Amino acid sequence: MKKPNKKPKQTKLLLGLQKTITFQQKIIEEQKEFTKVLIDKYEDEAEEYQKANSQLTLNVDELKTRLFGKFEKRLKDFALRPDKKKDN
Repeated sequence: MKKPNKKPKQTKLLLGLQKTITFQQKIIEEQKEFTKVLIDKYEDEAEEYQKANSQLTLNVDELKTRLFGKFEKRLKDFALRPDKKKDN
């Protein structure tokens, strides 16, 4: 009796595995590109948020100065005084 030839089955299996790996690599590359786009968008949004936050802080400081003027400095000095027990 002759042994059955297993090479065609192995070849078919290897070709199937090769196609699977190629497909998976393609999906991984697509996901990498998608992730890069998401990171870029996140960084842009974070930068815009920082700019808006900085501008808001400047606006608040300007408003405090316009509203309180020199009185603001006295309030800061009062709040930062070294010995608060003397007030009581």
